[in-house]
Amino acid sequence: MSNRVVVVLFCLFPFFSQAQWTLDKCVQTAEERNLTIQQNNLAVEQAKLNQEQSLGSFLPTLNGQVSHGYNWGQRVDPFTNTFANQRIRSNSLGLSTSITLFNGFQQINQYKKSEVDFESKLLANETQRNAIALQVAVTYLNILMIEETKQAAALTLERTRKQIKRIQTQIQVGSAAEGALKDMQAQEASDEAALVAAENNYTIAVLELTQLLMLDQSERANFTIAAVDFSQFQIAAALPNEDECIKNALAAFPQVKSAEKNVLSNELALRIAKGGLSPRLNMSYSYGSGYSGASKIITSAPDSFSFPIGTVLGSNDLVLSFPQAYYTSANYSVKPFDRQLHDNVNKSLFFSLNVPLFNGFANDVNIKRAKLNVESGSLQLQQTKLQLEQEVRKAYADAVKAESNMKANEKAIQASQAAFSWNELRFNEGVIGMSEYLDARNRLQQAELNYLRSKYDWLFKKKIVDFYLGKSIITQP
Repeated sequence: MSNRVVVVLFCLFPFFSQAQWTLDKCVQTAEERNLTIQQNNLAVEQAKLNQEQSLGSFLPTLNGQVSHGYNWGQRVDPFTNTFANQRIRSNSLGLSTSITLFNGFQQINQYKKSEVDFESKLLANETQRNAIALQVAVTYLNILMIEETKQAAALTLERTRKQIKRIQTQIQVGSAAEGALKDMQAQEASDEAALVAAENNYTIAVLELTQLLMLDQSERANFTIAAVDFSQFQIAAALPNEDECIKNALAAFPQVKSAEKNVLSNELALRIAKGGLSPRLNMSYSYGSGYSGASKIITSAPDSFSFPIGTVLGSNDLVLSFPQAYYTSANYSVKPFDRQLHDNVNKSLFFSLNVPLFNGFANDVNIKRAKLNVESGSLQLQQTKLQLEQEVRKAYADAVKAESNMKANEKAIQASQAAFSWNELRFNEGVIGMSEYLDARNRLQQAELNYLRSKYDWLFKKKIVDFYLGKSIITQP
């Protein structure tokens, strides 16, 4: 989870009820349940597996082989090299291994690329988390603003009802006309409608946030959020330097780092493609043995005989041959399994060199395609930096504008409050009429709403600037 947005954006709630949801809790919940982030997490896991697979390519392969079978009909037995024409059982066992000794450094570059791709996926996931956190923050602040709007509407309605009671008292003593009461009751109905509209807007805003957090029915039932303590903020504090914000964002933001990793990944892919032009040297080794039912040995000694093969020079003594057996009378049995495995051992060691001479332009096309990807990645990096710089400049300009607007609305609300207090006093004394009183009151109400909106607008946009600056802020702006 990226803590940058959570820390920089409105971690402003040191005191809250256990039932309340802070922005920190909302962001964590959104990240845990958001489907896009879950998909990104799977992409990170896949990139990690690709990295493990690339590391394993440096190791030799090892495979075992075992077979058991029967043959009928005439054939040459592979273990006795004799013809067999009866049913023969045979078994074979073996191990084989092979390793690539050189392939144009493709394995090394592929492993480096898998590392870069894994880091790029992590950064892309962090970018998505930041986007989710910003979206949650906007919705969260919107609820707070509507909540204050609802409170302001309730206060306005309370003021109107106090005036109704005062006018009713004046009517009883004959100092006010029925028309004044009807006008104020009409204003009461209008204020009630404004309060209902604010309550409906609040319900919709809460629904939007709970949907964003993917809360279930039980969680939505008791959902309330913590309020912002504006006393923690120094409204007069100057905004940070714009160029410093841009410099920090370009150096630290995950979308820029991710684009840089993509460029490096494409450069490594180009090296891999060029490695396809290099000769490949492989080594393989195998060890095996087997068993054949056609391999037999003599189990009993047969009768033997000798015959003259010559005479001794000088003495003319006969020289007899080595005793020869009557094999037709010998007894045979199949050579034991363990003895055959020992006697039939075979080993092999091979080195192979493959030199690519022509393969239908495949290597050339791969290299050209990789070069295009490098150029495309470089352009994407430039575009990402340019877009981020534009976002920072816009956020800075919006913050400056929001600060000026809030200060102007603060002055307006002070002036409207003073004007309303004066007109309310004059109205209560009967100096001015209903229309003038309501006009002053409506100007105050509008000034309060304008200041409320500008206050939250400033808070959010200033925190966005702090976010781009990379400040680790907990309770101070």
